[in-house]
Amino acid sequence: MMAAEALTQHRLVGISGKVFKGSGAELGVAAVDGKTGDAVPVNVIGIMAVEAGGAVSAGEEYVKADTEGRVIPESPLDKGALPVSTVGIALDSATAEGQLIRMALPDVVNEAVVSEAIRYAVELIDAHLRGRYTLPLTQVPTVLKDLALNLVCHALYRRRPEGDLPDAVKESYRATEKTLVALRDGKLTLGIQATQKDMPEPGEYRLPGLHVDFFPERPEQFRLNHPRGAVLVSYGKSNFGQTQDIGGVIQPQTVRLTATVVVRQLNGKDGAVAILDQVRQCLGGWRPPDCQRDIWLVEEVFLGQSEGLWQYALTIETVTVFIQNDSPEDNPLLTQVNREEQ
Repeated sequence: MMAAEALTQHRLVGISGKVFKGSGAELGVAAVDGKTGDAVPVNVIGIMAVEAGGAVSAGEEYVKADTEGRVIPESPLDKGALPVSTVGIALDSATAEGQLIRMALPDVVNEAVVSEAIRYAVELIDAHLRGRYTLPLTQVPTVLKDLALNLVCHALYRRRPEGDLPDAVKESYRATEKTLVALRDGKLTLGIQATQKDMPEPGEYRLPGLHVDFFPERPEQFRLNHPRGAVLVSYGKSNFGQTQDIGGVIQPQTVRLTATVVVRQLNGKDGAVAILDQVRQCLGGWRPPDCQRDIWLVEEVFLGQSEGLWQYALTIETVTVFIQNDSPEDNPLLTQVNREEQ
């Protein structure tokens, strides 16, 4: 890989080409020293020699990266699940920093990663079925389980740093895509009653295959665990129009929101360009509850690339109404009515 900064032999390297310090995506271990711009071979599979950043025990100790790309002891497992910072398991002991040990890839299932891949598969399948069937399905045909398995396998294989998927995985994924499109378009049927409802409005679709959440309160601690990317929504500001002079405060309120899109690659089907188009189509023209206008797009800017993650910000606006919350005056209640004939 092309070194984005000086790399040291036997130390961890991130997919960004920089020293891996525990954040972002790890690639492997540098095979040689390299300066910025050098082509540095990186070991990514099997058993590899790494430099220890301190005392490490052999056999059962999992390791993570320190701030210099060396390995140090990992935190204990939580109910059998590896922490996301784990990079491997120590096969040798080290008594001090600077010593070389052998490290193997971990063999414990990262349940968080698998769960995220399953969620991606479920949401993608639901997105194709929603226009024809009532969800959730009361009975799940076997074919959907097979399709979900293909999607999960593909999502997990895509996390491999070498990036070369087995042909069987790629073919299964292509076949799954074609089947889902055929189900969506009515060319195939699941053998259960379809709803025959109109297709929902664009904004009613969940973004298929993306993690959607509020923008984190501590952005520096955000970690992208989804295999494709995430959309993080935040409130920006509001502009208020002229109040109506009717004894109370009623003003049009233009609300500005930002959808920050974080993805793992720039180009291709799962790249930033394609995913941004999905986000625009999903949000543009959708009217949120209690709003008077459909969402319109304001601007889209490139925020930067860091640790192998591409980040864009899509600004959107819509209009609602601010109405004064005014309690009635504390006057006596009407308790009696006297009628008088004329």
